[in-house]
Order: sequence, then C-alpha cells, then structure tokens
Amino acid sequence: MNTMKHISSLVAPLALVAAAQAQSICHSLNDTPTFLNTVSLGNAWFAIQLVAPQTSAISRVEVFTGETTSAQQLDLWSHDAATGKPAALLGSAPFSITPTNTWQGANFAAPVALSGGATYWLVWRAQLGTQASLDLPGAQPGPVWTISTDAGASWFTPVQSVDRQWKYRLLGACPAPPAAYCTAGTTSSGCNASMSAGGTPSASAASGFTLTASAVEGQRQGLFFYSLSGVEALPWGAGSSWLCVKAPTQRCTPLNSGGAAGACDGVLALDWNSFRASTPGLLGAPYAGGQQLWAQAWFRDPPSPKSTSLSNALAFTLLP
Repeated sequence: MNTMKHISSLVAPLALVAAAQAQSICHSLNDTPTFLNTVSLGNAWFAIQLVAPQTSAISRVEVFTGETTSAQQLDLWSHDAATGKPAALLGSAPFSITPTNTWQGANFAAPVALSGGATYWLVWRAQLGTQASLDLPGAQPGPVWTISTDAGASWFTPVQSVDRQWKYRLLGACPAPPAAYCTAGTTSSGCNASMSAGGTPSASAASGFTLTASAVEGQRQGLFFYSLSGVEALPWGAGSSWLCVKAPTQRCTPLNSGGAAGACDGVLALDWNSFRASTPGLLGAPYAGGQQLWAQAWFRDPPSPKSTSLSNALAFTLLP
C-alpha cells in the first residue's frame, strides 16, 4: 500500500478546517483602501442591496467610514421581491465610529444565515457628518440602494448610479463546499466507491443535505459513518481499503445499494440533515454551525479479505 499517497490526500481537508475556524470575508464590495472623501451621510437609514454569493452565516459587518465619533448601527434585512425594497430586520450590529477613515463595524449578537443566490439589504443607521462608505466613481453603476427617513417604516424608490460605489464587508462562516479526500478501496468486483454530496449541511435544518456513495457493488448492504475528530489513514485489514475518519465514529441508517449483483452500479444515499434531526443521542450532539465532520461509506463485500470495503471520504462543515 502507498501510505504517502493516502497521507498527502489528507492535506487539503486539514487546510479547509483551519480556514473554516477563522472569521472569513464571505462577501465584499469595493474592498480596497480607496474612498470618495467628498461625501458625508445625513441622519437617515441607508440600505444597500446585495446578493449572497454562497450560503453562509454572517457574524460581522463592516463599512469604510470615519470623520465623526458617534454610536451607529449596521443591519442585515431581508428583501421584499414585490416592492424591490428592504422587508424585515434579520440582525443588528451597533458600533461606535472613530474619526479615522478605515474599515469599521461590529459583530452580530448571533450569526445571520444567508442563502446563496438570495437578495438581502445592508442597512446603515447613520448619523450626520459620517464619512460615506463609497469608492471612487466607476464606469458602471454601483449597487442598488435606497433611504429611509422614518426609521425603516418606509423606503424611497431604490436607485443606482456611477458615483455611488458602496463599500462593505460581510464576515463569518462561509465554508468551502464538501471536499472528497482519501482513496477508495477496490472491491472484489473491481469497484471504487466514490463519495459526493449535495445541498447544505446544517446543524438545525430538517432536510436538504444528501451524502452519496456511487460505484458501490450492486445489491450490497451498507451505511455511512462519520467523525467529529478528524481524518485518519489506517489500512482496512489486508484489503485495499483505507479507514479515513478518526474514531470515535457515528453509524448512520443501514441502506441497500440497489443495482445488479457483481456490477458497480450500486448507490448509497442519505439525507444527513434528516438523519441528524430525527435521531436522538448522536455522537457530539447537539451540533452547531462551524463544526467540521468527516464521513465515509462502508458496505459488504464478502469475497474481500475483510468481507467489507470502504469508499473514499468527504469533509464538510455545518452551517447553523
């Protein structure tokens, strides 16, 4: 067995874990040190429209501002598709501005969950004389924005223009997509089971994240198992499979691969969110956004040295 090959395949998942543990910039606009130093804000609520590029949990918001010392607030609001304006408050982050023009902001009391591809509004409850968070005018119009002068009860018609290139940062947990690692064993029929996933892994959602192992031997009993402890690289008996998740592990619901006996057309599939939501007493429960998990598929393969085989493995990070 080529141990170095398997160890090298674990480097990427470990790097993903390190990145996910830090507060990352999930979405930003005009994230540069340049700014338009000729525009200040008045006593109003300024709302900037944005589309979340990925599903994420936002814990901090920042704008490029200064020029005054005052208590202000940054919010995230949902979008009213019927009116094209802000709809409802999702989270607030009060902060005190300092006079130096720089990136300033605050953390939310609890992370705000954003769905990839959905529209939201960054709302700034500004005070008179505050430096506007604007980049230099551009060739193309900046983002859509609007103003409320009655504390969010109503909003003016949204507009956009080349001289309103708003600047902001949204920071939080924006994990990379699930990443496959390790090497699948070769079964007695020459199959190499491969892990993949679809949807969003969540610590609270009742469904919506499916683990799949394809190219499994047909008509075999199998299951997924996972760990909260990290990656592993141990030979699985005398066969070609490798145990790629570190003990202790949690077994999931038993499954049948379907397909034809002796063929590599079997599939194991499990909605992990549904399994988590419906199964009490799971290893490490209750789960929380930001946790990393490592999963692998096991299935029967009677002619093999250990009478079972393993797929490769998959690393993924939970959102709230």
